[in-house]
Amino acid sequence: MKYPYVMVCIPVKNNGGFMQSLYENITKLDYPKNKITLCILESDSDDLTWEVLQTWKKNKMLQGYRKLYLWKHDFNFKLPYRLRQKDEYQAERCKNLGISRTEVAMKYLTDEEFILFLDADLKWVPPTTIKRGIELNLDFVSFLAYFQTPDGLRAFNIIWNNRVNPSNHPIQDCQHINERPKNLPDVLEIPLISSTAFMIKAKLFKEGVNFYQNKGQEHMQEQHIFSENLKVKGYKIYLDIKNIVIHW
Repeated sequence: MKYPYVMVCIPVKNNGGFMQSLYENITKLDYPKNKITLCILESDSDDLTWEVLQTWKKNKMLQGYRKLYLWKHDFNFKLPYRLRQKDEYQAERCKNLGISRTEVAMKYLTDEEFILFLDADLKWVPPTTIKRGIELNLDFVSFLAYFQTPDGLRAFNIIWNNRVNPSNHPIQDCQHINERPKNLPDVLEIPLISSTAFMIKAKLFKEGVNFYQNKGQEHMQEQHIFSENLKVKGYKIYLDIKNIVIHW
């Protein structure tokens, strides 16, 4: 296969407890390092997240990449990880998430053809994720995320929220993996992304499709805004069921 230049973008904030799995997920990606631009943006952490990144740099633990950028930009928004899902913090949290996701991609984007976004708190990112995204060659593809619960793995509910998706959609909210409907295609069109893990053609960001908050949309989560921007531009959103990431 051809190996186009790919940018891997990861915003981190208070992710000190996930840095080891993040490092493993990054370094196990089955793709030539000299074709990857690795960008990690840390903001407003009050744990050891930034110090861990500095240790990686000092100990040369991220060698061999085409380009490597580790930088800090605080947005003056402090929020402990354990409180991130509280309703009263969502508007400001999503605003800052949108800004940081856009900055981590746009600050150093040059000739890369694809951008892979990953959350820091993922337990498992399939090593073939980049190759899979290139193979599909779609403008946008989200990798179906699952999170661990006491009774097993459930579909990541940011994607499957019945307030947004029609109730007759082939995959329902928080459905067990082993209950997933049979005979689904590997890739299907969906109305809403998860910003947990997705791959996008870089040309979309260059056209102005990004996570920045738009006027009148402050109440919406950043992935809602991004989904609407894609639709306005005439792009479709696809879900790759064959290649899934897993949350802790």
